[in-house]
Amino acid sequence: MLLRRASTTPPESLYRKIIHWHRFSPGSEDVDFAFSVRPDALVIDKPRYSCVDEFLLATLRRWNVTQADVCGIDTDICVTKTAVDLFEAGIVPRVLSRLSASCRDSELRDAALQILRRYIGAAQVI
Repeated sequence: MLLRRASTTPPESLYRKIIHWHRFSPGSEDVDFAFSVRPDALVIDKPRYSCVDEFLLATLRRWNVTQADVCGIDTDICVTKTAVDLFEAGIVPRVLSRLSASCRDSELRDAALQILRRYIGAAQVI
């Protein structure tokens, strides 16, 4: 089974108020497009940088997952935070660099991948 996190940003979020991030609102085309590829996926809302929380960790442990592939839209924020959180929870993250991007520019993406090599190990950035 494929577990995916939908990245939605509620109207009251500090992402909207302070950072002025206005994409991925609940029910938006951004979210619909992101999950049109695999309609059979278990989708869970992710209104913060990392998708790692107690529910995800419990689900991964119940499925005996010891390694997780990570990719996403903002390598420099969400992908990095998720990979490090998984690493700290004892689950080996593998960052799929060719499936990760940055909303700002490729320099941020490349810098994040370099930092991730130091945080979680060079072999974990694929």
